Amino acid sequence: MRLIMAAASGVLYFLGFCGYEQWYLSWICMVPVLWALDSEGLDARRAAAIGLAFGTAAFLGIFYWIGHPLVVFGGLPGPAAAAGCLLFCMLQGSMMSIWALAAHLLKSRKIPVFAVAAPALVVTEWF
Repeated sequence: MRLIMAAASGVLYFLGFCGYEQWYLSWICMVPVLWALDSEGLDARRAAAIGLAFGTAAFLGIFYWIGHPLVVFGGLPGPAAAAGCLLFCMLQGSMMSIWALAAHLLKSRKIPVFAVAAPALVVTEWF
């Protein structure tokens, strides 16, 4: 259930980007993933998996177009291009995995996840 919430948050995340014309979703896109990260009994491995599901879903919506140039200019067959696009989005999504892990570790120090999520995201993206 937590992974589904994280993926749903990723969908809301990319729909809030320019081009999708759903800017108001940017205000609520992080709520499902933060809710998933705020669960009791969550270990570090699962927190990282939640972040990876969130990031992969978000970047698949943002970089959906990468498969087409891989077919046209790279000469790859369609399934290989789709796999390449998925791997690229998972690589980009690993940044969100690091963010979720940092938020989880800070939360384990009795700081609410809603208070640590934004600073952790800023630092993660800065690196």
